[in-house]
Amino acid sequence: MQDYVPRYRVPFFDLLVDRLGDAGLECVIVAGPASNYNAGRDDAVDSAPWLRQVGHPREFFLWNNGPRFFGYGTDRHWRDCGSVVFGLRGASVDLNLELIRKRTRRRKVGVWGHLSRSVNPPNAIDLAVERWQMRQSDHVFAYTQRGADQAMADGIPCSKVTAVVNSIETEELIAEHDKLKAADLLQFCNIHALAPGKIFAFIGGLDASKRIDFLMQALDIVWSLDSDVKLLVAGRGAQEDTMSRAVGRGQVVMLGYGGPAEKALICRLSQALVNPGRIGLVAVDALAVGIPILTTSWKLHAPEYEYLEQGVDVFESVDSPSEFAHLMISHLSLQAQFPQRFARDHPTISRMAHNFADGVLEMLGR
Repeated sequence: MQDYVPRYRVPFFDLLVDRLGDAGLECVIVAGPASNYNAGRDDAVDSAPWLRQVGHPREFFLWNNGPRFFGYGTDRHWRDCGSVVFGLRGASVDLNLELIRKRTRRRKVGVWGHLSRSVNPPNAIDLAVERWQMRQSDHVFAYTQRGADQAMADGIPCSKVTAVVNSIETEELIAEHDKLKAADLLQFCNIHALAPGKIFAFIGGLDASKRIDFLMQALDIVWSLDSDVKLLVAGRGAQEDTMSRAVGRGQVVMLGYGGPAEKALICRLSQALVNPGRIGLVAVDALAVGIPILTTSWKLHAPEYEYLEQGVDVFESVDSPSEFAHLMISHLSLQAQFPQRFARDHPTISRMAHNFADGVLEMLGR
């Protein structure tokens, strides 16, 4: 079960469906259309051989402005399946109902997600419900080893926990990155009036989780320090308009949704990726092509942040726009002194699909 299927998940689901097919299992993904801030990212997929496209789930409120719950309240979309895997969320009506009726339906139930509770401030009620959900489930799929460790610390037996090691497809990104020629880079710089050596990039959704307001405050300071410094943005989102001031003065170049070719180009041109908000799977892109990430000491990064090594792959400033702006400026000098980059080993979707498929087989007792 997925809220929606973003483009970056398609290669993973392709591999997972094939791996489970080799084991004699049919795997389908049940998902609705993108909603809320996800709709603005322009990355939703509505057609695939394994996709069962359904409508929006309903929202439930116990009272006005009270706790929000969501779900279909029925198993009609997965009723013919022998097992189902949900995202671990305390507010999921479908997951809670499935766990309550699990003994009578004899359908295996798994949960997957961050588990490390790193992306949102902890809520005691949510945490208690999610611990109950994990304990009642037949298997727990954690995005990373840190999440798996948290599940086991919460009392889940290690035999019921799989660290899938969350990732995205990088082979095409690496191929596009390696085939770029100096003439391609020069042409792009000329078109957008870019000064080589003074370029940064942002890859990802333009919404609150990435702290776009914070980034704009930092860019205002950078503009006052060095107006030649530019930011290339590959992404869409609900807060695109927040960047209009910087776009108007020529400091930011908006490229829309970034596929492998766009990401490869801006990574080759840029001195670093910048993101003062949540860092997630962009960490995998950065490791694959050897570009560092600049961020802050903000504590709500996604679990994939643990793939990065401080002072090598990622550099932090104090969590203020002024300090982040000065980190960007100082990093230009650092890159001028030490321009070499080295791609590092990174999690792959092939390994992720293998891990997830193994976890499914363990859940089914095979």
